Amino acid sequence: MAKLALQGGPVGSILPVEDYLYVTTTGDMGGMWAVHVIDMRDPAHPRLVRRIGSDEFGTVFRLWSPTFITRIGNYVYLSGIDCCGTRSALGVLDVRNPVHPLLVGRTDFEGGISRNRVLPIADSRILWCLNDNNAEVFEISELPAFIGQFLQDDKLNVQWNDAAKGMKLQRAGSLTQPDWQDVPRSEATNSVTLPMENSTGFFRLVKP
Repeated sequence: MAKLALQGGPVGSILPVEDYLYVTTTGDMGGMWAVHVIDMRDPAHPRLVRRIGSDEFGTVFRLWSPTFITRIGNYVYLSGIDCCGTRSALGVLDVRNPVHPLLVGRTDFEGGISRNRVLPIADSRILWCLNDNNAEVFEISELPAFIGQFLQDDKLNVQWNDAAKGMKLQRAGSLTQPDWQDVPRSEATNSVTLPMENSTGFFRLVKP
């Protein structure tokens, strides 16, 4: 049986992200938290690849007792009590690079902190946030975004996420007085392969 020692206080919560486990510890760094990223590609030999102290996320997101809630798309949601002990908060981490999660948002809860719970509704993008005084409902939506541009021989493959389906891809050779041209039939898909016409090219997604 493998054993992996983690620096910090007791383990708070665990969440799988791709081939990794995210593990929070509490009671470290003056009562603050840390996220440990563990490589699980060899389950018999887990390997700690990164430890992220709360200070690395900046002063706006220092929590006691952080708890991972769920993953929706490219984002992980966690809740906890702020370092002043006055309110609860919901944090959002971008995990497109699982080894380097980025804090991209925070929402403070209204009401008390003693019985705060955040519950994901199965198979949906809804979070119920319950506390002493009320319940708040958050609907999670993913923003349209490019997810990759890849060279294939003398062609360029451009991809965007499902949230951008139905949008039209446009291309321009320069951003100085750009002449945006529609890419035919791009609104029916989320990936196109185009010939390399110039050494530089710029793309954007627009609503038809």
